[in-house]
Amino acid sequence: MRRLMIQEAALLDIVPSAELTTTENRQMSGDMDDNFFSFENTQITSTKAEDEIRNYLQDPCKTLDSLKLYPIIKSLFLKYNTTLPSSAPVERLFSQGGLIFTPHRGCMTDEHFEHTLLLRYNRPYWAQVGE
Repeated sequence: MRRLMIQEAALLDIVPSAELTTTENRQMSGDMDDNFFSFENTQITSTKAEDEIRNYLQDPCKTLDSLKLYPIIKSLFLKYNTTLPSSAPVERLFSQGGLIFTPHRGCMTDEHFEHTLLLRYNRPYWAQVGE
């Protein structure tokens, strides 16, 4: 999940990918002959997004107010937890309902109408259930 969050944060373009912070400098110990392929100084770098995600996951407070401290996490939250402002799916459902509730089917119970509507609306998924 952490890697997925980091990938999504990189796609948001909030933090330029060139902005790196050094998190650790390690000195390799030992004789140069013993560690021929080792380098004297090894720098491990991480992006600001990685640091923020790590800090957020370690933070015990998970309230919505804590998102103010983590702008990248807040942007990800808003991206994936926002409802669609379109009424098109509802209009499609009412249209299907109008096609089902004809004068010949005027005596249907509410439950039977609901089942018929859901079956007709979810017709594209029938093939997946039969497999």
